[in-house]
Amino acid sequence: MTNKNLKHNYFDSINSNNAYWAGFIANDGCVQNRDNVISITLSSLARDHLTKFKKDINLNLDVRNYKHSFLKTGEISRLEVCFAKAKTKLIEFGIAPKKTHTLKILNQELLNSRDFWTT
Repeated sequence: MTNKNLKHNYFDSINSNNAYWAGFIANDGCVQNRDNVISITLSSLARDHLTKFKKDINLNLDVRNYKHSFLKTGEISRLEVCFAKAKTKLIEFGIAPKKTHTLKILNQELLNSRDFWTT
């Protein structure tokens, strides 16, 4: 399935919505090394939040649920998107693969954004 309407330029100009999602990805997401993939995995109780991001970027793929034994709910919800230009911008911001121990936000506009820190 193609994503003709995907907002490839979503992170090009910082605004309150994309600053929030950049912060969310920095906290709970993953910029993967492979295939320009950005993923966010949450408890299935927070599935609606992934649906909000999906709508913001005009993604026509589904949020998927998976069984997981380590959560009380027993399920996680995951959104994965091949989003090359967004991945490039997130890396420019300092949100890079394997960021857990290396995260350093490089974009002053994000650092000053209240929405970035809201997550």
